[in-house]
Amino acid sequence: MSHLHFSGPPAMPRDIVNRLNAEMNTLLHQADVRETLGKQGLAATGGSPEQLAQMTRADMERWAKVVQAAKIEAD
Repeated sequence: MSHLHFSGPPAMPRDIVNRLNAEMNTLLHQADVRETLGKQGLAATGGSPEQLAQMTRADMERWAKVVQAAKIEAD
């Protein structure tokens, strides 16, 4: 199951980030939204901006190792 991520520009004011995060978490906890996303193969977990940043860092580290081990190069 894939996760759906939302992000904005790096300089987005923190109060707007917090408001959007709260609204998205509310939306993602609605049964009909979770069901619709689930049918599309997406997991609606919600969370904080800090959790997303941590997950993004972990994904980048993991995939960097895969790219290095497979000796993948960009053209």
